[in-house]
Amino acid sequence: MTSAMTKTLVIHIGGHKTGSTTIQEVFAAQGVRLDGRPVHYPARLDHNYLRADIEHHIDGTPLPKRGPRQLSFAQLAQSIQDSDAPFTLLSAEYLETVDAFVMKDIVDRYFAPHVDAVKVVAYVRPHVSRLVSGYGEALKIGWFQGELAGFFQQCVEDKTLHFAPRFSQWRDAFGADFVLRPMMPEQLKSGSVLADFIVTAFGDVTVTGMPDQISNPALDLRDQVFLTLMQAKFQRRKPWFRHTFGWELARQLQAVERSADETLKPQHLYQSLAVEIAQTYRADAQAMDAAFFEGAPLFQDALQVAQDAAPQDPLTLKPKDMFDPDMLRNIKAL
Repeated sequence: MTSAMTKTLVIHIGGHKTGSTTIQEVFAAQGVRLDGRPVHYPARLDHNYLRADIEHHIDGTPLPKRGPRQLSFAQLAQSIQDSDAPFTLLSAEYLETVDAFVMKDIVDRYFAPHVDAVKVVAYVRPHVSRLVSGYGEALKIGWFQGELAGFFQQCVEDKTLHFAPRFSQWRDAFGADFVLRPMMPEQLKSGSVLADFIVTAFGDVTVTGMPDQISNPALDLRDQVFLTLMQAKFQRRKPWFRHTFGWELARQLQAVERSADETLKPQHLYQSLAVEIAQTYRADAQAMDAAFFEGAPLFQDALQVAQDAAPQDPLTLKPKDMFDPDMLRNIKAL
């Protein structure tokens, strides 16, 4: 370190569907100041592009061509060295699935020489909440077509929602520098993931310029069905085409104001599936509560609440139940 100023690197690893887009957009806009000083955030939006650099670090996979603001690890390290900001933030929800010890090796090799401290921050939704929100996102971006039960089985096979082993690895790799927060409104500072993240990541600081908007809100049921219909026409296209198309169409839908009486909250969970989900993840919920939440039964209670609240029968996703024949004809023509 050539400067007397203390520098801290904060690595935000998501996870998915925990307000990551809100955090990224706010810091990418350089609108937030901490103790009167900006946070160094070297990205146009996020750092998910670093998956290529991680693969290159692991096995020498060639790096793709990319834009000038998509900095490599070495370039990011140099930008930290050159910055006069006390905090640097890297944010990529993709990182939640990366081997934590690989990331620790990357941090030690590239970033540790340029900072005085490193903190890794993650958020995690309870199992049912993450399942349902992830399902809605997968429908939106066209990466899944089908009912919630099928998406649940896919998550079981991929171990997507077995949280305890994955987050325990991050704690083993980074020790006390790893912080995991529950994505539950009653557990967040002021009920806001952005406010909670600032306190968790940067400590007791004076914050100015913090907006109150939330990015990537959930779609209502009609919009979900509409997007699913549209995405069905693009299943032969590449995943990132469907991803970009879904995000943009969702943004357009959310920009058009809808009267409150037209809003239909998606409710894809039903009683028998809720019971199966609770049985599948009860042990993981117990392990999460014991390891990360000081034994408070946050995730165990969340499983039970979701099971108690689930309706008896599944909610239909059939377009004919959402739209009249003329509207359905227009959608098909579009």
